[in-house]
Amino acid sequence: MAGIVELPQADSLFQRVVAPPQSQPAAPPDNVVLLPAARFASEYTRMAHTRPDLVTTQIHAVRDHAGLPSDPSSAFIEETGAANNLASRPDGVLVSAETVNDFQLNQGDLIRLRLQDAKTHTYRTVPFHYVGIVNEFPTAPKDSFLVANSGYVAQQTHSNAVGTFLVNTGGSDVNGVASRIRGAIGTSGSVATFNQARGLVGSSLTSVDLSKLTRLELGFALLIAAAAGGLVIGLGIAERRQTVAVATALGATRRQVRRFGSAEPVYVLLVGTVCGLTAGWGLSYLLVKVLTGVFDLPPTVLSFPWGYLTALVLVTAAAVGVVSAAVVERARRQARDLLRTI
Repeated sequence: MAGIVELPQADSLFQRVVAPPQSQPAAPPDNVVLLPAARFASEYTRMAHTRPDLVTTQIHAVRDHAGLPSDPSSAFIEETGAANNLASRPDGVLVSAETVNDFQLNQGDLIRLRLQDAKTHTYRTVPFHYVGIVNEFPTAPKDSFLVANSGYVAQQTHSNAVGTFLVNTGGSDVNGVASRIRGAIGTSGSVATFNQARGLVGSSLTSVDLSKLTRLELGFALLIAAAAGGLVIGLGIAERRQTVAVATALGATRRQVRRFGSAEPVYVLLVGTVCGLTAGWGLSYLLVKVLTGVFDLPPTVLSFPWGYLTALVLVTAAAVGVVSAAVVERARRQARDLLRTI
């Protein structure tokens, strides 16, 4: 149910839906009818603009019909009673279905929200109590939104002014519209676009600029990759010094010895690069799928830092090449001493 419309002689309409007369003691007698959302929007939206004194709209909690009593009269009483729970409790709050599922909320749970006080211009914690799930409406986000009593919010924040307006530009000239609004309101309010908000929130979960810390971590990752690659290849080739010494004793040229010694590092580097990139893509894909159910709006596609990945591969390859060349050259020069140990 999406709206309550006041009109005369509505009791007969109640009876059409098998609701007994005068079954809702909280409603004024014979002047209330409950309508589905589509019917209400089509018939009374225009009237609400032209004669708001004749139409009263309320947002109600969603009820699972499977849990209602089978008797129509009892079901109607229970349904309308639950629908008025927000009006009967000043500190009540209706929460979107996805938020309720994410936080496993139960009727009566305490919810603390931080709201800005108009007098002190600081944020203070305001207690609310969860009373039901709210129906989504056209201007609401997909999830994670709340509906509370405006009187209670005004009492707690010392202001009855609307704090935020959403302006739909149709996806065109967003920055231009934002500039014109800034010029109209001056310094009395702040104007931000979704791109600006996305950039602020997207930097981290706490809206902190982590660019410097990220560069430090990525640089440290380059050092680890280079050191690990060089160490693994260096130890592997060191175990084959005698093989290099034998090849040198048999008359292999310096170029042939280097080719012989670089075969294994090249193979390990290629296999490791392919496996590493594949594993990284798989973990990133899994992370995006997990975050899809956590964040609004969720990430939609993977963003590949090709520049950093290229630098990572080049640095690792350079480290492997330098280490392998150094070990092979040393083994070639010490071929005579190594042959004595065989």
